[in-house]
Amino acid sequence: MVSLITNMIIQFDSSVYAFCVNEKDHNAKYFIDDLCSSRKLGYIVLYSTKRIILAILNRSDLSPLQKAIINNIKEMITFKLSLFERVKFRAIVFHSQIGFDKSMYDDTNLFIDLHDYYNRYTKNGINPFNKPKLVLEDINDYKVYNYICKWYKNNNTVFTDHNISLDIEHGGGNRTANICEQYFSDGKTVFSICDSDSKYPGDPKKHDTASSLIKLFSSKININQLYVLKCQEVENLIPLSILKGTANGTQLPAVKFIEHVIDHDPEYYFFIDLKNGFKYNLVFPDVETEYSRHWSKFFEDFDCEHYNRSVQGVINKAIPTNSSIICKLSSMLPHAIDRMNSMPIDTEIEPYLIAEWKNIAERIYSWGCSGKQLRVF
Repeated sequence: MVSLITNMIIQFDSSVYAFCVNEKDHNAKYFIDDLCSSRKLGYIVLYSTKRIILAILNRSDLSPLQKAIINNIKEMITFKLSLFERVKFRAIVFHSQIGFDKSMYDDTNLFIDLHDYYNRYTKNGINPFNKPKLVLEDINDYKVYNYICKWYKNNNTVFTDHNISLDIEHGGGNRTANICEQYFSDGKTVFSICDSDSKYPGDPKKHDTASSLIKLFSSKININQLYVLKCQEVENLIPLSILKGTANGTQLPAVKFIEHVIDHDPEYYFFIDLKNGFKYNLVFPDVETEYSRHWSKFFEDFDCEHYNRSVQGVINKAIPTNSSIICKLSSMLPHAIDRMNSMPIDTEIEPYLIAEWKNIAERIYSWGCSGKQLRVF
């Protein structure tokens, strides 16, 4: 059985009580050591009945530091009720040999079994309450997610006193599923966010990276620990205002087209290929495709000198049919991401971005919500 390392909201099942009051069981001692260590470092937020917390406090083998940490947990539980109501995804800590009833919980949660704690965790050098992994296709993607989470926190006071505690790891495109599987095999809890690579709304094709991650998380891990973006790539989460402010003169025609698309149907912004632009033979093929049906309509009333010149060049056979008729923004996007990550947190966000930004932030906060470090001495 794979043992999981996690941090987020930790919830104690009632089966933990009998385990914690038994001072003759050395497993409980190792569990409390790990719990206190991770809470002191700010890795976890704990949700428990006071009965269980008092049972731990009454143990005779607690150090003064551990007593102070447990006391802090006891005092803060009441103040965190709004957080517990808001965030439903959590790690359920239970003991499989002491009357645990899994049917009381949603299967979407994580589960940590305290039975044989030493051999399951400590002996293998595992503290199950340490930081989990968030594996991204490109580690720089987190610059976008980090700003989105700061924006979300700024607009949701329930998270004011809480941080995100995740180890961000580089997946490397198509290797992302392999990296996730390796971390899982090593006993670590792993989460992932990936691009959909969808080319238009409702694109039914399962693209490589997303497809392999869906298969892995569905079969071996937990599909709720994966989020596939509802857009082509992470760059489609960048506000138009940032693209406008970053583009140079040669890139402005592409930005003008993006604005044109948003004016007609903002949903399509999420599926614009910002890195590679639009190629004539794909937008205007000899035989209509689903891709051309979705995208050609936006060019019908688009008037731009660069675009008109490009199309005329293809018609006159001066340039190949697979030429871009809207220029690529691949060289600009890293600068746009840096600009986005440094913009004021109270900047007004375009309305069409808000729903997906919320989806992402809610996932990340539920996966990595943590308390602040404790300074109890």
